[in-house]
Amino acid sequence: MASESEYLIDTNVLLRLSRQSDPQHQVVQTALDVLDRQGAEFYFSLQNIAEF
Repeated sequence: MASESEYLIDTNVLLRLSRQSDPQHQVVQTALDVLDRQGAEFYFSLQNIAEF
């Protein structure tokens, strides 16, 4: 059964998550944590990984 909240993670989100020195790192981490607690499901595409 699909979650009601599904998100395709953009390459910029992956980049900000991987770089703790990024000024937006904590904002992205907090947003994903909140969504995760709400039961969101996250996805990425092969294109995102190639760009990452």
